[in-house]
Amino acid sequence: MRYSPAELEQEKSRLALARSTVETEWRDFQIGTQIVRLLIAAARSRGFLSIFVLGDLDFYQRFGFRSEVADCVDCEQQGKRFLALELVPNSLAGYKGKLEYPTPLIERSSPSPR
Repeated sequence: MRYSPAELEQEKSRLALARSTVETEWRDFQIGTQIVRLLIAAARSRGFLSIFVLGDLDFYQRFGFRSEVADCVDCEQQGKRFLALELVPNSLAGYKGKLEYPTPLIERSSPSPR
């Protein structure tokens, strides 16, 4: 899974994730679930305040990611698939500003052919 620091204007305590997939024959092993849980724990322990992802709504909502939490930022990727998780409660409360989502993650986040 790719990830990169995301910048909210001058603040660098945010993390951005790229969309990831697990091959069909491995999905019953919950590999993706474990990776996301580990990434959230690692981000929290390293002091990140929030995580943004451009990905599958149903998958990421299981971990607490919400599109309405990401609504506070101005980002080209804004929409239902653009989600955020606050690692520190209310870390995005009252925030209004621009988020630069890293270009390599946008390219990786394009839906894959099925």
